[in-house]
This record gives sequence, C-alpha cells and structure tokens, in this order.
Amino acid sequence: ALAFTQASTALTYVMPGGGLVGMAGSFALLRAWSFPGASIARAVTLTGIWNQLSNLLLPVVAVSLLAAESEADAELVSIALLGSAIFGVAAVAIGLVLWRADVARAIGDLLARWCNGTLRRIRRGPVRWSGDSFARFQAQTAGLLRRRWHALTLAAILGNVTVFVVLLVCVRAVGIGDGELTWIEVFAGWSIARVLGLIPLTPGGVGVVEVGLTTALVGFGGADAPVVTAVLLYRFATIVPTLVLGGVTMLVWRRLHPSRGGGVSTDTRNRPDK
Repeated sequence: ALAFTQASTALTYVMPGGGLVGMAGSFALLRAWSFPGASIARAVTLTGIWNQLSNLLLPVVAVSLLAAESEADAELVSIALLGSAIFGVAAVAIGLVLWRADVARAIGDLLARWCNGTLRRIRRGPVRWSGDSFARFQAQTAGLLRRRWHALTLAAILGNVTVFVVLLVCVRAVGIGDGELTWIEVFAGWSIARVLGLIPLTPGGVGVVEVGLTTALVGFGGADAPVVTAVLLYRFATIVPTLVLGGVTMLVWRRLHPSRGGGVSTDTRNRPDK
C-alpha cells in the first residue's frame, strides 16, 4: 500500500492533469499487479471522490472557524460558497447513481450520449461504456459503501489533516508565531490552496498553489519573507520525498508484485467485494 501510494501520488506531481492523472496511474499500477479491473475501478473511483469532496469542504470548515473568531474574509467566503455548491451537486449526483440501478443506468446513458456527441466533433470514436456500466458499478458499490463509508471518510480526513500539520510546523519553524498567524488562519489559507490545487493547470498545482497560499497567509497578516520561506519549505517537504520514493518505486514496480510474497491471488471467488 505504501509503495502504491507513493508511486501514484508522484505521477500527479510530474504530469499535467493532477488528480485525474493520478487516478489513471493508480489503475495502471494496480492492473500491473493483476488485480481485477472492476475492483480497481471501484477502489480508485471511491477514494478519488472522497478525497476531492473533502477538499471542497475544507473552505467551509475554515469559514466556520474564522466566523467563530469574527475574522471571516469575503474572498474565503466566496470560495467556501463555490465549494459548497460543487460539493452539493457532486453529492446529489453520486447519491443518485448509488441509489438505484435504473437511475444509475439512465444517468450513465445520458453522460455517454453527451461524451459521444463531444467526441464526434473532434472526430473521435465513441466511449466504451454506457448506462449498463453505471448500473453494474451501483450494484457492486452500494454494499461496499454501506460497510466502509466510515473508514473512507476517516481516511480522507486524516490524510488532509496530516498535510495541514506539515504546513503548520513549517510556519512555526520559520518564526511565525500564533500572535502573527493563528492556526485557524493558517488552516484557512491552506484550504484555499487545496481548492486551487484541484484546478489542473500545472502538474501538482506547482506555481498556482504557492502563489495562492502565500497571498492568503500574507493577507491574514503574515510577513512576506517568512511566509514565502514557510510555503516553499512546506511544498518541498510534501513533494520532493514523494517524488524520490515514487520514482524509485516505479522503477522496480513489477519486482514489488504482492503475489511474489503470496499476498495476492488472481482467484476472486472468495473476495469480500464479490
């Protein structure tokens, strides 16, 4: 799991497209380890959705914390409202897909027609999936979510909180005290940067995240030079180790195949997700 996480995350830092590339890379890496395609698609989709939704909710939490201290910022409120709207639409769409197989099939057919119409304009072939693919996904996923939704949610929260702690440590390490930037203000600036990182302009949001995070922290009262130092230190600490470990992991990926140690069987008859 550690090798897989480092390798797939490293892909998001070197390829344009961010999370989408990471999800595609995750699928390819697990297929190389001979896991069933349906199980991989289900795992990658659910973890990707949960992570993105948690990122969209971060500004909402930040605004609530700032409002409790009477420090709500107009720009942050706007980002929070946008994140809430996107979260609401996404949550409703996901809920409908997972609600009933016939609803999932109808949504899948609608999306397939839209995608095929778009592809025809650029002279590309039709997609290989349809509403039936969504119906199968609903049947396979509903039970899994009933059993594991709490684990998915907890993992998404802990994953985000640990990254924030890295930033907070960097801010304090360069001498920015609580009297200059409170942890709530650091969290608010970080939540803005996380949303900006979802925009696939550059690999890993490089440049966009740094500018957005620096601007936010300076706007909350941080001194220019220490804030820039803290942001660069934070980005180094969260990107470079992953790039190194992920790069090494990908070079020896096939040698790390779990079945070599007897950990993975291609026989799926007794798998809990079947």
